Amino acid sequence: MSKTRFLSSPHSSIGAVVPAQCSPQDMRTIHMLLSALLEYPSERLTQAITAYHEVQAGLPTEVRCHIDAFLEWAEAHDQRQIAEHYVDTFDHQRRCALYLTYYMAGDTRLRGSAILGFREFLHALGYELAKEELDDYLPVLLELSGRSGDPLVWQLLASHREGIEVMRAALDRARSPYLHLVNALAATLPEVSAETEERFHRLVSQGPPTEMVGVHLPLSWSTP
Repeated sequence: MSKTRFLSSPHSSIGAVVPAQCSPQDMRTIHMLLSALLEYPSERLTQAITAYHEVQAGLPTEVRCHIDAFLEWAEAHDQRQIAEHYVDTFDHQRRCALYLTYYMAGDTRLRGSAILGFREFLHALGYELAKEELDDYLPVLLELSGRSGDPLVWQLLASHREGIEVMRAALDRARSPYLHLVNALAATLPEVSAETEERFHRLVSQGPPTEMVGVHLPLSWSTP
């Protein structure tokens, strides 16, 4: 499989997604599915595809069209090809990072505190990580939304809309099928305000903050 590359200026914009009318149960189902589909491809991907086909008819069209587009690509490739594309996209391209604090704090000292804030948020809702992963990892938050159904999680995701929009734009430029999944997520969030759009364009042009002066951020947070 060939590697994806940036194909246009970082100042280019991506079209808005159509917001979906989601019931609370729709939100839980969609976010749980997206959590599995946005993880590194494994056996859970196959399980998520099966689960999606069982519930897709009842999901909003504005979300279903994006997931269908991703699955059309995924089902035409084997797991090795999907995994190679996943690593090339999310591990090798800064603006496709699945860690939400990266967009607001970048590689700075502030990021450790921001990640700790996410950890405390999980604990406040009665959850902790069952495996080694950073607490601001988007699939973790989507699983939290699916399991808890707590509107506070939806508000947290919406508060990081700028980063999600930067990710969408980067995935669009890279022509990655994973754009469809992030589009599906965006369709479940409130519409982008003018202020959020302005901050998004600033992040696209400047990139996440950088401050690598002897800072060694932890690779993971141990669970209590």
